[in-house]
Amino acid sequence: MSDWKVDPDTRRRLLQLQKIGANKKCIDCGAPNPQWATPKFGAFICLECAGIHRGLGVHISFVRSITMDQFKPEELLRMEKGGNEPLTEWFKSHNIDLSLPQKVKYDNPVAEDL
Repeated sequence: MSDWKVDPDTRRRLLQLQKIGANKKCIDCGAPNPQWATPKFGAFICLECAGIHRGLGVHISFVRSITMDQFKPEELLRMEKGGNEPLTEWFKSHNIDLSLPQKVKYDNPVAEDL
C-alpha cells in the first residue's frame, strides 16, 4: 500500500484559484470549470485540452489534476503567481494569436520565456 496522498492545503488553494476570474474557464477552449492545470504556464485547462497538452511533450507543457495530483511547491507558486488572465495578457502583448492550435501557441520562443 502506498503512502501517497494529495496535500489537502494544496488542493484547497488550487480550488480557490480556479474560482477567480478567467481561471473559471479553460484558457485554450473556454470550457467552464477546468479541473486541470499546466503548472509550467500557471494556467487552468479542461480535460480535453489537458490531453492535447500531454501530447505536446513535457519539454513544452505538462499537466496536473487540481484535485487528484500532487503539486511541487514551485508549481503551486507558479499557479498562484500566474493564472489564465496574466497568461492571456502575456500572449497578447507578444502578438500571439490565442486562437492558434496549442502546439503553435505553446511551442515558440515567446512561451519558452515564461
